[in-house]
Amino acid sequence: RMGMRRGLALLGLILVYGLATMGAFLLLIVPGIHVAVRLATVIPTLVVEGVDVGEAMRRAWARGKGRVLHSLGALLLALLIYLVPAFAVGLLQGLAAFVVDDARMGLILGQLLAGLVTVLAFPIIPLVTQLLYYDLRVRAEGYDLEQMVDALGVPTARGGTPGAVGV
Repeated sequence: RMGMRRGLALLGLILVYGLATMGAFLLLIVPGIHVAVRLATVIPTLVVEGVDVGEAMRRAWARGKGRVLHSLGALLLALLIYLVPAFAVGLLQGLAAFVVDDARMGLILGQLLAGLVTVLAFPIIPLVTQLLYYDLRVRAEGYDLEQMVDALGVPTARGGTPGAVGV
């Protein structure tokens, strides 16, 4: 039941994220990129923190504030890591059409190679998005410090001054 509930929330989130990004792109390209980058970590926010769709959108938007260029650079690098092998496979597919005598065999080999590259390279994008989520969370909220304190088992005064130890 929990998986179904999280799955439905994830589907709703993807729909809302897509509509927000599409709406921003309709305004202009730059606002569309801005919205897409600030909300890029919305799926990891929903999954890791277990919040609802609206809260995931709000948190991802808040974490991205002032870090758009940082996030954009990471996402563009991930896209580049995916696109370079994909482009190389496209070139190899075109070359295979001339080299292989049987056109169908060249097409089959090209498709197999393209599928292999997709399977191996495409996970880079969600992996970088997940790492970006943790990076932004550490920068915005000091998440790593909270995790270290929790690992030590030191009671803290939640809601008090930072670093205050409860008794």
